[in-house]
Amino acid sequence: MTTTPPRPIQPGDRAPGFSLPAINREGAVSLDEYRGKQPVLVGLFRGLHCPFCRRHLVQLSATQEKLKPAGVETLGVVNTTLESARLYFKYRPTKMPLAADPEASTHRAYGVPEFQVADTSQWPYRREGIVRWAHIEGQEGISDFGKALPEAEILAAACSLPR
Repeated sequence: MTTTPPRPIQPGDRAPGFSLPAINREGAVSLDEYRGKQPVLVGLFRGLHCPFCRRHLVQLSATQEKLKPAGVETLGVVNTTLESARLYFKYRPTKMPLAADPEASTHRAYGVPEFQVADTSQWPYRREGIVRWAHIEGQEGISDFGKALPEAEILAAACSLPR
Protein backbone atom coordinates (compact mmCIF):
# COMPACT_ATOMS: atom_id res chain seq x y z
CA MET A 1 0.00 0.00 0.00
CA THR A 2 1.38 3.41 -0.90
CA THR A 3 0.42 6.62 0.77
CA THR A 4 0.21 9.97 -0.89
CA PRO A 5 2.54 12.43 0.78
CA PRO A 6 0.89 15.54 2.16
CA ARG A 7 0.89 18.52 -0.16
CA PRO A 8 3.28 21.28 0.85
CA ILE A 9 1.79 24.07 2.90
CA GLN A 10 0.66 26.88 0.60
CA PRO A 11 -0.05 30.58 1.04
CA GLY A 12 -3.37 30.91 2.84
CA ASP A 13 -2.85 27.74 4.92
CA ARG A 14 -2.35 27.84 8.66
CA ALA A 15 1.28 27.23 9.62
CA PRO A 16 1.68 24.02 11.63
CA GLY A 17 2.96 24.69 15.11
CA PHE A 18 6.06 23.08 16.53
CA SER A 19 8.14 23.08 19.68
CA LEU A 20 11.62 21.59 19.33
CA PRO A 21 14.86 21.57 21.33
CA ALA A 22 16.84 24.76 20.79
CA ILE A 23 20.29 24.33 19.29
CA ASN A 24 21.96 27.63 20.11
CA ARG A 25 20.32 28.37 23.45
CA GLU A 26 18.69 26.48 26.27
CA GLY A 27 15.05 25.44 26.15
CA ALA A 28 12.86 25.07 23.11
CA VAL A 29 12.10 26.91 19.90
CA SER A 30 8.35 27.15 19.48
CA LEU A 31 6.33 28.76 16.75
CA ASP A 32 3.73 29.67 19.37
CA GLU A 33 6.26 32.11 20.90
CA TYR A 34 5.61 34.35 17.90
CA ARG A 35 1.91 33.84 17.17
CA GLY A 36 0.02 37.07 17.63
CA LYS A 37 3.27 39.06 17.93
CA GLN A 38 5.22 39.25 14.67
CA PRO A 39 5.72 37.64 11.27
CA VAL A 40 8.21 34.75 11.14
CA LEU A 41 10.27 33.24 8.33
CA VAL A 42 10.72 29.52 9.01
CA GLY A 43 13.58 27.79 7.19
CA LEU A 44 13.55 23.97 7.12
CA PHE A 45 16.88 22.30 6.40
CA ARG A 46 17.53 18.61 5.64
CA GLY A 47 20.64 18.41 7.79
CA LEU A 48 24.20 19.42 8.41
CA HIS A 49 25.52 16.57 6.24
CA CYS A 50 24.34 18.52 3.20
CA PRO A 51 26.68 21.21 1.84
CA PHE A 52 23.74 23.03 0.26
CA CYS A 53 21.88 23.22 3.57
CA ARG A 54 25.00 24.47 5.37
CA ARG A 55 25.41 27.19 2.74
CA HIS A 56 21.72 28.13 2.91
CA LEU A 57 21.90 28.32 6.72
CA VAL A 58 24.71 30.86 6.44
CA GLN A 59 22.74 32.82 3.85
CA LEU A 60 19.54 32.84 5.90
CA SER A 61 21.46 33.91 8.99
CA ALA A 62 22.86 36.89 7.08
CA THR A 63 19.43 37.70 5.65
CA GLN A 64 17.95 37.56 9.16
CA GLU A 65 19.84 40.72 10.09
CA LYS A 66 18.06 42.53 7.24
CA LEU A 67 14.63 41.13 8.16
CA LYS A 68 14.73 42.22 11.80
CA PRO A 69 14.31 45.96 10.99
CA ALA A 70 11.18 45.00 9.03
CA GLY A 71 9.84 43.29 12.17
CA VAL A 72 10.25 39.77 10.78
CA GLU A 73 11.83 37.04 12.95
CA THR A 74 13.72 34.14 11.39
CA LEU A 75 13.79 30.57 12.70
CA GLY A 76 15.73 27.60 11.37
CA VAL A 77 14.78 23.95 11.85
CA VAL A 78 17.53 21.44 11.10
CA ASN A 79 16.87 17.74 10.56
CA THR A 80 19.68 16.49 12.81
CA THR A 81 20.28 15.44 16.39
CA LEU A 82 20.63 18.09 19.05
CA GLU A 83 24.13 16.89 19.97
CA SER A 84 25.41 17.02 16.38
CA ALA A 85 23.86 20.42 15.79
CA ARG A 86 25.29 21.92 18.98
CA LEU A 87 28.75 20.68 18.08
CA TYR A 88 28.50 22.07 14.54
CA PHE A 89 27.18 25.49 15.61
CA LYS A 90 29.72 25.73 18.42
CA TYR A 91 32.28 26.34 15.67
CA ARG A 92 29.95 28.08 13.24
CA PRO A 93 27.71 30.21 15.44
CA THR A 94 24.65 32.01 14.18
CA LYS A 95 22.33 34.53 15.81
CA MET A 96 19.26 33.02 14.18
CA PRO A 97 17.25 30.84 16.60
CA LEU A 98 17.69 27.21 15.57
CA ALA A 99 15.88 24.01 16.50
CA ALA A 100 16.86 20.36 16.10
CA ASP A 101 14.32 17.98 14.56
CA PRO A 102 16.03 14.59 14.07
CA GLU A 103 12.72 12.91 13.18
CA ALA A 104 11.88 15.52 10.49
CA SER A 105 8.42 15.89 12.01
CA THR A 106 8.31 19.59 11.09
CA HIS A 107 9.32 18.82 7.50
CA ARG A 108 6.47 16.31 7.27
CA ALA A 109 3.98 18.70 8.88
CA TYR A 110 4.86 21.31 6.26
CA GLY A 111 4.62 18.73 3.47
CA VAL A 112 8.26 18.88 2.39
CA PRO A 113 8.77 16.04 -0.12
CA GLU A 114 10.99 13.29 1.27
CA PHE A 115 12.78 12.67 -2.01
CA GLN A 116 14.59 15.95 -1.77
CA VAL A 117 18.20 15.38 -0.79
CA ALA A 118 19.07 19.03 -0.40
CA ASP A 119 16.21 21.14 0.73
CA THR A 120 15.72 24.67 1.84
CA SER A 121 12.07 25.26 2.47
CA GLN A 122 10.88 28.60 3.76
CA TRP A 123 7.51 29.80 4.92
CA PRO A 124 7.02 33.29 6.30
CA TYR A 125 3.70 33.75 7.94
CA ARG A 126 1.76 36.57 9.52
CA ARG A 127 1.52 36.82 13.23
CA GLU A 128 -1.90 35.14 13.03
CA GLY A 129 -0.17 32.00 11.76
CA ILE A 130 -1.31 32.11 8.12
CA VAL A 131 1.34 31.28 5.53
CA ARG A 132 1.86 34.16 3.09
CA TRP A 133 4.71 32.85 0.92
CA ALA A 134 6.36 29.47 0.35
CA HIS A 135 9.46 28.22 -1.40
CA ILE A 136 10.63 24.61 -1.68
CA GLU A 137 13.94 23.97 -3.35
CA GLY A 138 13.81 21.40 -6.11
CA GLN A 139 10.17 21.90 -7.04
CA GLU A 140 11.22 22.94 -10.53
CA GLY A 141 13.29 19.77 -11.04
CA ILE A 142 16.80 18.52 -10.42
CA SER A 143 18.38 21.66 -11.89
CA ASP A 144 16.79 23.62 -9.02
CA PHE A 145 18.71 21.75 -6.29
CA GLY A 146 21.42 23.62 -4.45
CA LYS A 147 20.50 27.02 -5.81
CA ALA A 148 20.41 29.66 -3.14
CA LEU A 149 17.21 31.65 -3.13
CA PRO A 150 18.15 35.25 -3.90
CA GLU A 151 18.20 37.40 -0.78
CA ALA A 152 16.23 40.07 -2.62
CA GLU A 153 13.38 37.59 -3.18
CA ILE A 154 13.31 36.61 0.51
CA LEU A 155 13.34 40.26 1.60
CA ALA A 156 10.63 41.23 -0.88
CA ALA A 157 8.38 38.36 0.23
CA ALA A 158 8.89 39.07 3.94
CA CYS A 159 8.53 42.83 3.64
CA SER A 160 5.30 42.52 1.65
CA LEU A 161 3.58 40.70 4.52
CA PRO A 162 0.67 42.60 5.98
CA ARG A 163 1.40 43.59 9.56
